[in-house]
Amino acid sequence: MVTDSQTLRNRLGRLDPDDDEFELQADELVMALGPELGGSVCQPFLEFFEAHPLSYAGAPGTFVHHIETFYPSYIPALVQSVTRRPSLNGILLMNRVLNSPDCGKQTREEFLRLLQAVAASETYEKELVELAARYLSRHT
Repeated sequence: MVTDSQTLRNRLGRLDPDDDEFELQADELVMALGPELGGSVCQPFLEFFEAHPLSYAGAPGTFVHHIETFYPSYIPALVQSVTRRPSLNGILLMNRVLNSPDCGKQTREEFLRLLQAVAASETYEKELVELAARYLSRHT
């Protein structure tokens, strides 16, 4: 049982999103999360995405689906994560929120600004820039 954020970070640090067993391992990890963690799991999962920015990690996959159960409380952490280090999963999560009828005007504007910044970047990986541009085009 995973009952604290540090143990979760340690377990995540041992995962390889490109491993053939990753999806099974991700499922097992989420099933081992103690209920006392609640939404505090979102930050370690977002950090995992930042550490593996070009991996879809089963996208949308177990981690994305688990994060989404805490909507909308994870939105500030997602904004910070994509600002620090955009990742395929971070951008995907923003797109999924933008697709939601529950997406408020303020969140929509903030996410579109972030997508614009990533899409215009000359330093981020081509895959991230193209994904952000595609979602930006879809939502503007």
